[in-house]
Amino acid sequence: MIFRTLFLALVSSIALAGQSLRFTSVSVDSTNRANLNISGPSNLVCVLERAAYSTNFIWETVTNYTLSGSGTASLLAALHGNTNAVFRTRSTNNSYLSTNAAGVYIGFCRNGFEMVGNPYGYISSFTNIFPEPLEGLTVYLWNGTSYNSWDYTDGEWSGSDYINPVEGFYVASYSTNQVQRYVIASLFETNSVNVNIGTNYALLCLQRFWPLDTSSNPAPVDLMMSGRLAGLSQLPVQGTSSNGWTHIQKWDYSSQVLNLHGLTNGVWRSGTNAANVTLNNGEGFFFQSATNSTWTVNRFIWP
Repeated sequence: MIFRTLFLALVSSIALAGQSLRFTSVSVDSTNRANLNISGPSNLVCVLERAAYSTNFIWETVTNYTLSGSGTASLLAALHGNTNAVFRTRSTNNSYLSTNAAGVYIGFCRNGFEMVGNPYGYISSFTNIFPEPLEGLTVYLWNGTSYNSWDYTDGEWSGSDYINPVEGFYVASYSTNQVQRYVIASLFETNSVNVNIGTNYALLCLQRFWPLDTSSNPAPVDLMMSGRLAGLSQLPVQGTSSNGWTHIQKWDYSSQVLNLHGLTNGVWRSGTNAANVTLNNGEGFFFQSATNSTWTVNRFIWP
């Protein structure tokens, strides 16, 4: 009897080791809800959770569900303000934790240039980002020294490329009476990702997906304040200028120029004036690095 119990426990542990709970795809429907497909052990009872508007990494329950006999489930889930959310899932008994997470961000580009980005995981083509591209739309990707660009004209793209995790890019829209809707929907592994940053400039994206609660009004922004990089705290702090600043260039839509910000003596500055730097969720920015370095982006999906 003891041998049989031990044998069953061993078989069970082997079965558990060979299975995982994970998201297999994420997309956005016509009503701005996340369409999540999940796989795992058959008939597993689970809970879907969403990162809450909070400063201390709280997860809120979206729904309980049960995987089918074939170990799959399809769920529709609301986004914060119909614009953004990060999801994880686990079994209700906590024996399974999802091995990846799903992120969604919906934004709009106005006429002219906007700098946006992908705060989540790999996206195979920017055709996935623009479900309904406007005529004359152009996408610019930074290759380390210059831009690669693709145009949408006469109903088709001139080419395509992939978008890396935490990568920023420019969008140029020439329509004067419409805004360009874009959708960032991708899966990413937990709990961190390493981003290789080359010497000189890299076009990155803010990856903080827990919006800060400021004055009791949740807002999807991050704030680089004195002595810290806020949600960018793991970004290598170094600069190429003789004064040793860490440089960030942030796009100013109203003036259509890049504004330079620097961190020196523990204080963020614009020019020589001390000034905090506000970054919107999913916003792209240039980071200037003196040498090749690695940015470890902490996801904090599981404690």
